[in-house]
Amino acid sequence: MTPAISIIVPVYNKAEDLKKSIPALLAQPFGNFEIVCVNDGSADDSANVLADLTQRDSRVKVVTQQNKGTSVARKTGVLASAGEYVMFLDPDDGFAPDACGQAYRAVKEADADILQFGADIRIDAEITEAEKNFIREFFIPVSGVFEGNEAVLRACFPPAGEVRGFNLCMRIFRGDICRKAFAEVADERILIGEDGYAFILCACFAHRAASIPDKLYIYNLGGGVCGSSHTLAHVKRCCGDARKIYAALQDFADRHPDGAAVIRQCAESLREFLIKPFLFESPESFGTQEEQHEAAAELLGILPPERYIEIFSKVRAAHEADLKRAWVQADLLQEKYDAIRNSTVWRLSLPLRKIADFMKGRRN
Repeated sequence: MTPAISIIVPVYNKAEDLKKSIPALLAQPFGNFEIVCVNDGSADDSANVLADLTQRDSRVKVVTQQNKGTSVARKTGVLASAGEYVMFLDPDDGFAPDACGQAYRAVKEADADILQFGADIRIDAEITEAEKNFIREFFIPVSGVFEGNEAVLRACFPPAGEVRGFNLCMRIFRGDICRKAFAEVADERILIGEDGYAFILCACFAHRAASIPDKLYIYNLGGGVCGSSHTLAHVKRCCGDARKIYAALQDFADRHPDGAAVIRQCAESLREFLIKPFLFESPESFGTQEEQHEAAAELLGILPPERYIEIFSKVRAAHEADLKRAWVQADLLQEKYDAIRNSTVWRLSLPLRKIADFMKGRRN
């Protein structure tokens, strides 16, 4: 019998979390589902825990692969799934007691290809109140019913305005559409922004999306990628993944000319969303002066120079303190430019000089 829902769980060194999250999921009163766990090359006891779970309940399926990252692990799981609908769970998170049943009934009633729901956000990380408020607001479901793939995309990636919650785990997807979209996911190691990337692909094949306010997902914000600090290593990883996602979506747009314009706009919005938090971070958080220079070079090599100028200009009116941090960045950028201006790295040096000159002019 075809399961009503396939729940995709990417697993990398999460043995202890699996012992809690999977049994809790199996205890849901709505039981017509399969759980597809993708062991992404775990080096801990995850394989044994998963083997034990499959023995205890036949609804648990395990796919094993070499470590390829969350994005490819989810792709593997989705393509191995058989459910009428697809949901996603990270092993260190959870679902509300009847989340699967509520989501299934709601998506059927709405006759939607994608249904978004809310999240119970539990924060165990050293972040500011402003960051906490941003996270809470970001996860509020986008209310309304959206007809047509462009409307579905625009709901989270408006042409003018802030990007809104695109998380996969706070949604239920029509299975056939989800599998079609994930077949397009690049076989790249992507750890940051993978939700936005996959959501854009799913939305491109969707015809109707809706939402409910119910908090069906339990999101534990603490360790892991999302809880990482703004170190140079994190900046490099984020910028690298932003480049991969942008290139993959450009390729997807080339192969889907009818929707290319909106796909490219969404790709640009996501790319900017991923790096923007770093632009006003205190440079000292990136490490030594050399590391600060390296972080600035990474961050200022992602967007067109003119877009950085627009971002810094808009911030001036509302957040003077943030702009002062950007001025410090400008000094670093000028030093970086001076260090490389005699080299052949003109692709990097030109935008650095433009931005540094602009920031110094605004300060004076």
